[in-house]
Order: sequence, then C-alpha cells, then structure tokens
Amino acid sequence: MVRIGFISLPSRSPALLKCLTAVKYSCDVQEGVLCQCVVDSKFAKQQIQYYVNVGLKVNLKLGGVNHSIPAINFGTISPEKTMFVGLDVTHPSPGSASSAPSVPSIVSSVDRTLGQWPAAIRVQEARNEMITDLTELVQGQLRLWRSKNRTLPANLVLYRDGVSEGQYQTVLDDELPAIKKAISIIYSPAEVKQGVPRLSIIIVGKRHHTRFYPTKADDADKIGNLKHGLVVDRGVTNFCNWDFFLQAHSALYATAKSAHYYVIYDEVLRRLSSEQGQAGAADALEKMTHGLCYLFSRATSAVSICPPAYYADLVCERARCYLSQHFAPSSGSATPASESSGSASVSTAGREVALHDAIKHRMFYI
Repeated sequence: MVRIGFISLPSRSPALLKCLTAVKYSCDVQEGVLCQCVVDSKFAKQQIQYYVNVGLKVNLKLGGVNHSIPAINFGTISPEKTMFVGLDVTHPSPGSASSAPSVPSIVSSVDRTLGQWPAAIRVQEARNEMITDLTELVQGQLRLWRSKNRTLPANLVLYRDGVSEGQYQTVLDDELPAIKKAISIIYSPAEVKQGVPRLSIIIVGKRHHTRFYPTKADDADKIGNLKHGLVVDRGVTNFCNWDFFLQAHSALYATAKSAHYYVIYDEVLRRLSSEQGQAGAADALEKMTHGLCYLFSRATSAVSICPPAYYADLVCERARCYLSQHFAPSSGSATPASESSGSASVSTAGREVALHDAIKHRMFYI
C-alpha cells in the first residue's frame, strides 16, 4: 500500500527550511510516506496552474507517467533496450560542519516511456568527486530494470554530472572499471563476451562561459536568444574529441545558457560510424539528448540539461535535507545528532540517508 501526505507550510517563515527538512527526513527515511509540501498562501489562491504543477509531482510519486515522446525522436537508439542513467555528487559547501560527507546519487530509467526514474543515495568521504560505491549502485539499478522488464538492457547510456574537464581521465580510470565490474556481475559471461551491454559515458557540463547569440533577427526568439533546439558541434568544440553544445530550452529572461556534452567513452553509438559515418553517430547522440530534454516530468517544455543529470542533481539536494545537521548546522537538525564533535563516520551518515523500503523505488525526490 502506498501512502501519500499533503503538508501545508507557512510562507516567508524563518523556520520554513527547518520544517521542510524535518518533514522530508521523517517521511522519506523514517516512516516511508510519500509527501508533497505546498505553501499555504499559494495553495489558497486557487490558481489552476499551481494545482497542475503540484499534480504533476504527485502523479510521479505515485508511479505515473506525465508525458512521453515518440520513439522516433531517439533515432536508432531504442528506449525499450536502453537504460539511461544519471550520476552526480554533492559536496560540503562553505559553512558546513566538518562532519559533512560528499553524497553521490544515481537515477535510471526503468521502461520505454522514460517517465519513472528511481534513485539511490550513498555517502562517501568529503570532497571526493569519484563515486566509491559505483559498482553497487549500478548493480542495484540493473536489477531494478530486470524486475520491471524481465530482461536486461542492451545499452547503457550514462550522463555524468559535476565533473570538471581535468577529471575526465579520472572518470575513465576509476569509475569506468567500477561500471564494468557491475556489468560482469549482473550479466552472464556469454553476454559480456559478446559485448552486451554496450556502454557510453557522457559528461554534462553546466559551469562554462560559452554563450551563443543570433546574427539575424529571424534566428532570434522574442527576447533575443537563439531559438531552442540549437546544436553547436564544430568551430568552438574540441577538435580531437567528441563534444557539442545544446540549447534545448527557451530562457524566460536574460541570455540562454547551453549545456555542454562531452563523450569520454562510447560503445553504443560507435556502431553507427560504420553505417552512417561519424557525422551520423554525432547526429544520433544530439537528437537523442535533445529528445530527453523534453522528458523532464516536472515541466511541460524542454529543460536546459537532460533529465538524467537533472534528476541526479535533485536527489543530491534531497540528501542534503536528510543531512542538514552536517550541511546546514545553523538551521537546526532534522536528523538525530550522530556525533557532537569530530568527523562523523561514513557509516553513520549512511544510516541517515537510508531510504525507507516503501519509497526507495519511487520518485520521492521530485
């Protein structure tokens, strides 16, 4: 049985954040109740758009699918045979307690509609960008896919967020072997020998200073940005490697910022090179990533970065609520105090982010 609760919070209250973190921790970790918080002043206005936005989140938490796009938008990559994965890590910010750990998260698709993205959370040593429990995390998501589809995916496409350009090689050295190890555990030796599943790892970059501007009025939208759907894969990209910029969204104001995608490892799209040439593989990846940007289930239009990376970032933010006594000690503790001084052990912090069994396979973080 699934339980969901609605909680109305006061607006503009100094205790709002403290109340919110306590509610999320209690529902997600302790009680196993899916909860949706609303601001009472906004809810009382009876605005249809506000109710619709809340309804989108509730439907996702209950296991529903808000919208989908035709499979043709993914080109030759079939969503039925492909598990899309998002990975991210959040680190202690200035003002955090010395006990604050780094928190990695993983999300993944579980069906062809790409409407549900269950997540998992771990903790690790502070300021370590490489995910130490990646083998276990990937195993868990593959088992979940198998439980939903009675088979395993033929392709794994990972969108890795939060990695700087100087850490690309570290991802290949540390995280790629961990992913391969998870594959070797879940898949049969015969499948692994045949190269199943094919794997691609794409770094999602948000912190860059590259901007694009229209040179003709016909190419601009109503506020002067380039129209959504812009792809730039030559001229300002890396000459020796495979990367591109994608502006999938329309900015509400100011200058739109494109997301930067950098392919550091590819087996999924490589086979297209022999069929359509390298340009065909690049077009397939760009079309697939653009299509994903329309599947962020909390919005009815395209978002700035693809949902796997976006969702993983949201999961990390939710984990910060559970560990508020470490990340925001001045705002009060939503979780029981673990250690009054010194560094909290990773195992102690791990218990504070251990999701209740009733919600761990649902989109509790939306």
